[in-house]
Amino acid sequence: MKKFNLFGLFFFMQTSVLAAAPVSDRVMLDVGDTSVYLEVLGRSKEAPVVLFLHGGPGSVAHLIMFQTTVGKRLERDFLVAYLHQRGIGKSPPVPDSEQTIANHVKDVDRVIDYLKRTYNQKQVSLIGHSWGGMLAGEYVVAHPEKVRKLVLISTTVDFRSLLEDDYERDLKWAQSERNAKAIAELTALDRSFDTEQAFGVILGWADKAGGIAKDFDMEAFLNNHHVNQVFPNWNSQQGEVNGALIPEMLKINLTDSMARLQIPTQFVSGALDTIVREVTMRRDYDNYRGPKSFVLLKHSHHLSFIDEPDNLTSALRTFLLN
Repeated sequence: MKKFNLFGLFFFMQTSVLAAAPVSDRVMLDVGDTSVYLEVLGRSKEAPVVLFLHGGPGSVAHLIMFQTTVGKRLERDFLVAYLHQRGIGKSPPVPDSEQTIANHVKDVDRVIDYLKRTYNQKQVSLIGHSWGGMLAGEYVVAHPEKVRKLVLISTTVDFRSLLEDDYERDLKWAQSERNAKAIAELTALDRSFDTEQAFGVILGWADKAGGIAKDFDMEAFLNNHHVNQVFPNWNSQQGEVNGALIPEMLKINLTDSMARLQIPTQFVSGALDTIVREVTMRRDYDNYRGPKSFVLLKHSHHLSFIDEPDNLTSALRTFLLN
């Protein structure tokens, strides 16, 4: 009997130590037609899993920005999974023809199945920023049963409405600044807002109207985090992925599909964001009928994890642990 008790105690101690051991897992995951790189970091294998979907599309820089600011703070309470979406970062390149929303949704599904299986969890929470939020929306519509909670940061579920909102406010900004070039380019657009030209002109001027973050030195960030050294082709990769996905992004409208969901969802908006404005996210929030909350970060532009990392971390942590 003593031997059995001692063995049981030893086994219990060993499994407890393993559960509490820090997690630093990296895997190249087969998703069928290609592979995607996944990094999972946290303090315990038993912590709830959160998958972050970066924006761009195709911006490994945005992934690193989140990971080195808010991500590392969340790793104290969660297993945070960082996906290098297909064709970017440490994931192998794919042809433009394979850069489709359907393929990205399939990739996320393979990743979530892997995370559930590996870390013995029934569901995973999703955080999506900008394009990553649109991808998260597409995913939860297809697989709501696999998602515990959803966080949408500076994003939309209706891309045309976003462009309409930005167009009106871009034009007001251009007129107040007496920016003749902006006025000419904006007023020359077809008001259908369904072309790649409209995408580029409207979001280009939206960026100039407010910027992605306050006093943000992109070059300094890239140098400090060795982004250009580790990912020498990240900028061209982003351009290629962006160009391939724009035609489909212009058609995204998940308003009705998401309205029927009951996944607890947090909408996070930057009050100074001129790319995905508060009015856009408020409308998406109002249309969502499931459990929800809205967080307005008063000093944030499009990259709230750069402008207000502490406040964003606090909001995410409270929501995800509740």
